[in-house]
Amino acid sequence: RRLIDGIEPPFELEDRAFRIGVSICIALSEPGAATTAQQMMKNADIALYQVKDGGRGGFRIFDADAPSLSA
Repeated sequence: RRLIDGIEPPFELEDRAFRIGVSICIALSEPGAATTAQQMMKNADIALYQVKDGGRGGFRIFDADAPSLSA
């Protein structure tokens, strides 16, 4: 949450105001799990869709038990 809060405040560049929004997704691998890099990316992508479904500007840790969304 602190990372998101640090990115969101508006800033000026060449006399123009800008604002950046961010959603963060996290995918973790269990120790000893045979998780491939491809599966980790898929899990992170699912977490991104989950966080965006709940509203942008948040974060989500991948949860295999969460309802799946169409990507």
